[in-house]
Amino acid sequence: MRRYFFDTFDGERLASDEEGLETQDFAATRVAAQKAPPEMPAPTAITAVS
Repeated sequence: MRRYFFDTFDGERLASDEEGLETQDFAATRVAAQKAPPEMPAPTAITAVS
């Protein structure tokens, strides 16, 4: 499995995801990103590490 990192930008600051999330594939990663709380900015970058 790959670990995906969700970096976000709220218009003023960039927040780097230090923990990441392990998922089976990119489709599962997109589902996880869509389930984020509404007050959290949408990911601006999703990167993967094997």
